[in-house]
Parts: sequence; structure tokens; C-alpha cells
Amino acid sequence: MYFPHAFRKSFLPASTTLASSGGTDALTAGQIGFFDAKTYQAVAAQATPFILAEGSRFTSDKIGPVHGGYKESKKSKTINPKYVSRLIKVSGKAAKNQIVKVEASACAGLACDSTVRLRLDVKGSPALRFLNHNLYQTLDAHTGCCDSSNSAIDHTVVLLKWADQINEAPLLKDFVQAKVWKEAASTTAAAAVSSSTALTVASGTGIAVGQKVTGTGIPAATTVAAVSGTSVTLSQAATIANGAAVVFHSQVSSGSYTAATSSLASVNSQLEITAAYVDTTFGSCTFTPTDKYDLEPLFIYASVVDESGDPCKVECLSVSEVQAPQQASGVGESVLRDLILDGRYLQNAYPDNSCVDSLRMREIEADPALAAVTRSGLYDQVLILHSVPRFNNPSGTFDNDQYLLVIHVPSGTSTTSITNFIATSCAAAGNAVSLESL
Repeated sequence: MYFPHAFRKSFLPASTTLASSGGTDALTAGQIGFFDAKTYQAVAAQATPFILAEGSRFTSDKIGPVHGGYKESKKSKTINPKYVSRLIKVSGKAAKNQIVKVEASACAGLACDSTVRLRLDVKGSPALRFLNHNLYQTLDAHTGCCDSSNSAIDHTVVLLKWADQINEAPLLKDFVQAKVWKEAASTTAAAAVSSSTALTVASGTGIAVGQKVTGTGIPAATTVAAVSGTSVTLSQAATIANGAAVVFHSQVSSGSYTAATSSLASVNSQLEITAAYVDTTFGSCTFTPTDKYDLEPLFIYASVVDESGDPCKVECLSVSEVQAPQQASGVGESVLRDLILDGRYLQNAYPDNSCVDSLRMREIEADPALAAVTRSGLYDQVLILHSVPRFNNPSGTFDNDQYLLVIHVPSGTSTTSITNFIATSCAAAGNAVSLESL
């Protein structure tokens, strides 16, 4: 190959159960199977070449008097197991929004009559498309005037002022949300928890529904769904060791919070800033030039500085990331675009301009496979990368073309029938290809 590129073809099987008998002409809609490259009859794993085929979902073979062949099954290039280079299983991943916290723990209070600033930057494609620049704002919080009875201020007051500004800012509030949590109870796990929402704690004092739960092995944004004595039901499955520390936090608001005036070092509170995943989108992309969908998450950059802008002089408050942003992969919208691209390689047009004629042609030439995609769903992929040698190359140089077969299945669907067939066939051909999981 002159370029590190593989010609690709996508399959969307109705089931991962392989056809065990018959030819490619007997495949039902969405049924897949491996067939001998010469006889086109279903085969078990073998060292000799074969093809992957999927039954057509079209109910009519022709559109009009001459445009036909729609009921022909979809077939791959000939796969020689000796020339399979990679077998990969890619699991779909759900989106995760970034969560950042500004925390004050064991802090003896902030200096009175001072201003503490939170610099907040929100970056990413959604912000750029909305504003034509990144979203940023500096939030000021005055600690309050000094008097004869106090020289230190409860840091929770500052966190609440920042939270109110974030949630009320005309632009900022649509991209991030702020909450202030204060420690309400601290205990330990009375028994180990393994991928479960059922938690038993040593003490249930101070625990209430809706509180945030933190600790080693507990996912970000986990809350108390139910509580009965020392039995706590979490909103997300967690893995917690026996005796591990578990902390419960209650949300506080500026309208009802009473600032502490003593023992400030025992007041543990945090400002939690959660990014929206993407900005507002339409329910279904229309594939016109003015419409799009976006997968890029937002990124939050926060820093605390003093009145002069020096981040090194603020001793009590620290910024850390609670949950890293994760871009969704294997979403139905991407699968849909893969199938449209493959159709265009086959000269099956998919008009994408905004005129009515294009929309009508989509109805006439509608591929039933596109309607079978759940746009909001997640899909796993099985990738088969193989080469087809050119034994008679006009240039006189031995060459080969790479082909990538992509099999999309709903996330969590077993694909062992497909991967075992390929791995066994490669082993029979003396090719040591093993399944890679990503």
C-alpha cells in the first residue's frame, strides 16, 4: 500500500448468530454468516478463504424499471485467514461530563475583609460554536468585614458566593452547574462491597437521602438513594473495601446556610462544578448543511487567586478534578454515518442538501438498515483487518490492499461467535492472530 489506509465496509447484523447452512441467497434480513469464497455456502471455521455476508433488509429488489439489485446480500472481499492482521473488539463508551471541585478541608478560615477570586474557563467545541471564543469568567467573593469578635471567615461562605454567581451568570449557567456540599457524616464500610449499590456502614447517624457519597471505589456524582439505619443504597454501583472511609455530604445554599464562627478547621466543604456534556442539539440530525451533532465534551479549567491575582497566596482552597471528561464512542449517530458512507461507496446516494427534492429522494431510496439504527444507543464493534494481495500488479511490484470490516452490534451483545470463527480460522491457517479488546 502506498498509504496506511484500509478500505472499510460496515455490517449491522440483526443477530450475532451465524448462518450454519445454505448459501448467501438464503440469508434473511440482517442475518450474517461466513461462506466459502468459491461455493458461497455456509462454512465452519476453516483455513481456506471465505467471505462475510449479511442478508439485505430491502423488501423490493427494484426502484423503478431499471434501478435494481437491492435484495442482493452485502458481501465482503475474500478473506484469506493467512492475511488477517488484526482482530479487535471495541466496546461502546457512554459520555462523561467533567466534574471539578474547589475544596477547603481542615481550614482554619479565610482572612476577613479580603476578596478571593475564582478564575473559570470553559473550553471545547460547544462553547466555541456558541460564542466564537472560549467561555471564561472571574468570580469575586468578599469574605466580609472584620470585627472585634472574628478575624477568620467560614470558607463555605465564599464557596456559596461563587456557586450563586455561576448559576446566575447569563452565559455560564448554560454550560456549567455549581453546587456546594458540606460534610454531614463520616463513617466506614462495615462490609466489603463489590460492584453493588448496597452498602452497610458502621454508623448511620447523619445520613440522609440525596446526600453525596465519596470515598475510594465510589464513582463521582454518587448519591444516597435510600437509607435504613446502617443500610445505605447508592445511586451507582461501587466497589468498597471493608473498613474503608465513607463520607456523606449535604448540599447547602446561601439562603439557608449559617456560617460557623468557631472550630472552622472542622468545617469540610467543597464547591462542585459540573460541565454540561454538549450544548443543545436537535433530536435527530437532518443531514443538511446547517445541522450537525457534536460529541466533544466541555473542559473546565479553574484556579483560585487572591486580590492581586496570585494563586500562591490562597492557602485554604485547592482545585482538583473529580471526574475526567470522556467522549462517547460507538454512538448510534456514528454508526448511521458509517452506513451512509458505505452506501455512497456503492453509489447509493444519500442527498444531504436542504431542498425538498433531496428529502423526497431519501424517502424513495430509503435503506431499511438506516432505520434499524438506534441513534441514541451505544454499539460495540468487531473489527477485522485483512489484506488482499495483488499478485498481478501492472507496476511489477508485489502489493496488497487492506480492508477493514466493521461489525456493529448493540453494546453488551455477545460477539464470540464472530471472533471465535476468525481466531480459529487464523489458527488453522498458521496465523497467530488473537482478539484485542479496546
